[in-house]
Parts: sequence; C-alpha cells; structure tokens
Amino acid sequence: MPAYLPAMKFLKDRDVREKLYRAFVTRAGEENTPLLDQILSLKQQQAKLLGFGSYAEMSMARTHAAARTLTLTLTPTLTLTLTLTRRARWPPRWRRWTS
Repeated sequence: MPAYLPAMKFLKDRDVREKLYRAFVTRAGEENTPLLDQILSLKQQQAKLLGFGSYAEMSMARTHAAARTLTLTLTPTLTLTLTLTRRARWPPRWRRWTS
C-alpha cells in the first residue's frame, strides 16, 4: 500500500495507473471469494432463523428500533413545545381563543 498511493499520484501514463489500480483492487480476490460466499450464506441463515426475509431486513430492524423508539417519544414533546412557543408569540387578543 505505501508504494501504491505515490505511484497513483505521480505516474503520468494512464494505462499504467489503470493496470496498477485493477491489480490493487482485485488482490486476494480469488482466495476471498469462497469465504465471502460462506459469510453471505451464514447471514442469510441467521436472518431466516430469526424470522426475517433477508439479512438486510434484519439489519434494518436492529438499527432502526432505537431510532423508532426515540422518534415516538420525541415527536409529542416537540409538538407541545412548538405549539406553546407559537402561542407565546401570538398577540394577546388571539391567545384567548386557543385555550
């Protein structure tokens, strides 16, 4: 990697840079392909065992659960705050109709 970055920066020949880039991004690809296939298969099995249609669906459910809970508690608080702030800015003659 230390030689890759300076070479990509300073090589003038576009074809040589392209060859270097392709060699760099595909390194160890053949050795890793079976491992990646196994990882994807295990993730799919995990999702199915937990009742999800796919690993992506399971991942979204996990990461968005906390955000959904926070949203459900935060929304009423924000609504009340905005309503009170808005009413406080109204002229006094309008406030009597809002209670």
